[in-house]
Amino acid sequence: MSRSFDDLADDRQDEQEEPEDPRLSALIEALAKGDMIDWQQAESSAGNEEEKERIRALAAISEVATFHRTWLAEGGIIGDLDEDEELDEAVPTHWGELEILERVGRGAFGDVYKAREPRLDRIVALKLIRASARTPEREAETLREGRLLAKVRHPNVATVYGAAGADGRVGFWMEFLEGKNLAEMLKEQGRFGAREAAEIGIALCRALAAVHAQGIIHRDVKAQNVVRENDGRIVLTDFGVGRDTAVIQSEEPSLSGTPLYLAPELFEGKPPSPASDLYALGVLLFYLVTGEFPVTGTSFDELRAAHQGRKRRWLKELRKELPGTFVAAVERALDRDSKKRAGVGELKRELGRFLLERLERRKRVRQALVSLLLLLLCAGGIGAFIARAQIATWFNLRAADRLGAAGKMQPAIDEVLEAKRRTPNEPGIYWRLMSYRSAYGDYLGSLEAARESEPICKDSRAWDCHMVRSWSAILRQDYEEAIKSFKAAQKIRPDLDTLKQIVMAQVNRVQPELAIADASNLRASEEPEMAEYLASTLSAAGNPKAAREALEELRGRFYDHPFYWLSGKIKIADGDAAGAEAEFREWSMHPDESGDLSTSQLLLAQALLFQSKFDEAQEVLVASSSLNKQEKFGRNDGVRSILRAKCFAKTEDFSQMSRLLKEVEELEQIPTYLKLFRNAALIALEGRDLSLASRLAKMVGDIRKRYPSALSESFDLELQGELAWREGNFDGAIDLLTEAHTTRDDPQNALSLARAYIAQNQCQAALPYLRSVVSRRGLIVEDFYTPWTIWNDANDLFKKCQAKGRKN
Repeated sequence: MSRSFDDLADDRQDEQEEPEDPRLSALIEALAKGDMIDWQQAESSAGNEEEKERIRALAAISEVATFHRTWLAEGGIIGDLDEDEELDEAVPTHWGELEILERVGRGAFGDVYKAREPRLDRIVALKLIRASARTPEREAETLREGRLLAKVRHPNVATVYGAAGADGRVGFWMEFLEGKNLAEMLKEQGRFGAREAAEIGIALCRALAAVHAQGIIHRDVKAQNVVRENDGRIVLTDFGVGRDTAVIQSEEPSLSGTPLYLAPELFEGKPPSPASDLYALGVLLFYLVTGEFPVTGTSFDELRAAHQGRKRRWLKELRKELPGTFVAAVERALDRDSKKRAGVGELKRELGRFLLERLERRKRVRQALVSLLLLLLCAGGIGAFIARAQIATWFNLRAADRLGAAGKMQPAIDEVLEAKRRTPNEPGIYWRLMSYRSAYGDYLGSLEAARESEPICKDSRAWDCHMVRSWSAILRQDYEEAIKSFKAAQKIRPDLDTLKQIVMAQVNRVQPELAIADASNLRASEEPEMAEYLASTLSAAGNPKAAREALEELRGRFYDHPFYWLSGKIKIADGDAAGAEAEFREWSMHPDESGDLSTSQLLLAQALLFQSKFDEAQEVLVASSSLNKQEKFGRNDGVRSILRAKCFAKTEDFSQMSRLLKEVEELEQIPTYLKLFRNAALIALEGRDLSLASRLAKMVGDIRKRYPSALSESFDLELQGELAWREGNFDGAIDLLTEAHTTRDDPQNALSLARAYIAQNQCQAALPYLRSVVSRRGLIVEDFYTPWTIWNDANDLFKKCQAKGRKN
């Protein structure tokens, strides 16, 4: 039952004629002070129906007061409600371990400070309840907000670092956002364009997908709660009225949030849901491009009536020039029926479709301009002929880039070769040939392109020439030089693809710890194949817990991307080989691209090998060999032979082992196959085929002479040492293996050195190297070419040496 203000006044007059109820007096005092009140509990504790009615009246007053305070602030009538209040509390210098620098915001009950966290030397935002306004309820609400935020790890959601109580105040600290909220931006720059609003909308769809994946409803998506940082990142903040879905289900429905953003069903008493958050996002996009709201009213009752009467404004009424695809996406999010709003994933796809259509229109315009320019140049002489060739080359290379990004390597190579026919001295041709031919499995063709590029890029510091040197170094497996050249290219033209190559080279250099910072910069990429490098690098660096957290964040952003290979690698790096096996089996049943089927089955065989399921691994490998004619993945043929040979070596079928290793021996002696030759030689030694091992070791030595690098040098030294101790030259073997390990500290050569020590009954000397292998399971898993059983081998030897040491 609703009550008028006259009724409430009559109640107060009646109360003056009878003794004051202490419980009602306490509620009135708390309401006047702005304290948080649990009205449901207050009503349930009432002694009679009349007292309940009075409590309901007070609750109605509280709701109206809260509504009007928010309404006025949102409408810009009174601005910051606290900006005229006297700052009666001095800014503290410290809170706990944090150094407070300045106050940057002030609310009804709390303050926001800019602070420094000394241990990590980083600037943070600190939200504290003021000591004068401190109550147990507010403390609980503040900590609850911090906990909700901390559950979500996503680039488009503000990151919380901690929550605690200290120095008489409760609060939490989070990343400090350098930028402006969208309301401030709208006030400064005016209405947003459709493209800018769509990009913001896509970022917020990702944020809400991550929030909802954690079982949280934000309940207050609005312009004031979205910050655009100075670098362009969009960040959703302020979970002050957010709730876990489990809590929402146990609570009585209540209206919380900003009235003009509330979904119609909330006015009907229905609980908040992901659909109501989506509606609020639709209102926000409407507001950004128009400066107005779709449904308005000057009071709470007017707003409720407007929703009930379906009185609203439409985007096309306010801005006729807005593109139809954008308008349709926003209007769908604003549908009165919550079931017809689809979800944040669908809104993200619709906004993405609008941006893609816009890019396609721009591309057609550029193509038309290029064609026009070519026609104009047709009347010229030699200079015009050269210009036409350069323009055509530019067009070919852009087409090749699009095809390469789509995984269509052979058509991409054809475009580059057409460009080469016209302008053979263009450096951009050669690094693309190296990249696309390598991806297609044509390693000899890639090396030929590297040789052709040498005179063209001699002494040149152009971006394309840095890329030429980078890819040439990758082909030689010279990761140190590759990183140096890629970084030089990055200084000239920052590029995520180049950054990805730096990350991969750091991991191949056996230094994944150094790659994490660069991989972090890929984290916010729009492409899942790029964004996943952080999780993969964390796993390789031996931090599976952080890798799992990064994977969950990826799944929140790219909810329709399965991440089979990444999940499997993280699981096996964390010791869950059975879980990894399940992931790779699932992937082999649902391949995304042509190369996925072959790769997924090879990884499945690795996981089976890790569990010593040699017969099952053989079955998978034999079945996958039929894919050779269907897929152009030359490396997979060699890896398949290596894995099958490893199975035969473990089951002591050495004749079959040697037969398969001879297939590896027939591969071209190029750096791309260095790991295959090294691993084949080690398996041959395991199977006591010294003749084959010697031939394979010589192939590695020949590659070292022709293509010197830290990788080829360490492999050559390692195999020389392995052969030396089997010939009885233990001291020479230790020297060679130690030098190999110093040159390149990878788990396999650490295991080789440990085995050499054990062969001389020096278990204690072997233990540090075995410990190194056992602790680097993630790095072993990251190496596609190496049988992951080296971890099992090292672990077994480690346990035996430890037991032997205890006996002694």
